[in-house]
Amino acid sequence: MVTKRLLRPERLRAVPSQFSWLDHRLVRERHLDRCSTEALALYLFLVTVADAQGLSYYADAQGLSYYADASVCARLGVSGEQLDAARQGLIGADLIAVEPPLYQVLSLDRPTTVQRPSGRRDEAPIRLADLLRELSRPEARDPKTAAVRYFLTQHRSEGQTWLDHGCIIFSQYYDTVRALAAALAAALPGEAVAIYAGAGRSGVHRDGDFASVEREEIKAAVRRHEIRLLVATDAACEGLNLQTLGTMINVDLPWNPSRADSCALDGDSWNT
Repeated sequence: MVTKRLLRPERLRAVPSQFSWLDHRLVRERHLDRCSTEALALYLFLVTVADAQGLSYYADAQGLSYYADASVCARLGVSGEQLDAARQGLIGADLIAVEPPLYQVLSLDRPTTVQRPSGRRDEAPIRLADLLRELSRPEARDPKTAAVRYFLTQHRSEGQTWLDHGCIIFSQYYDTVRALAAALAAALPGEAVAIYAGAGRSGVHRDGDFASVEREEIKAAVRRHEIRLLVATDAACEGLNLQTLGTMINVDLPWNPSRADSCALDGDSWNT
């Protein structure tokens, strides 16, 4: 039996002032505008089904539910790929939390501060250790990384995945580039994942190893179709011409839109 627990206790939903589980702010604050039709259908389904006592049909007061993917697909009339995209869309919109098989419909009220139990300075390292331990749980995952994996391996354009077309992924931050490249290399065994960054920071993940490689060598390997997945800092993209990579993902949008335009390709693109 699944043990029920809150996935995000700080986002426990409550009945809004207008007395409706479907919060009016979903429309007023344009949350729904960021969701696909399939994502909206899934959200309505999750709001209305339940399993507070291990049952599958009625939502409990905490907004928790779990349901088999096959049943959800049948009820919503969507494919497994569409369901996964809808789920990732709702996670990306910060409307639900998911730890299979559990879903939590999140409150639209977001906590603004994290309170220390007693305010003592010596408790800060303990709190940080707790945070790191939570982030290190096997089931913890970054929704952006999950969304990138979906676009690379499941989303199709002209009959091919974005990885088949070749993809360049941009971030403003080198730490994000490094972490995302490592996560993708672990998730895509046998796939060469290149990092294209400042001098001395570029390299290639291959078969579980990372080796430093000069940027010119990486560009040559891309042109020879030996590398089809490139994770780059947007600062390094100035003057970069890699038209053999047909798709592009911006992991974080820069404050200046012209920075994103300077990295644009002629193929498909997606912004988190």
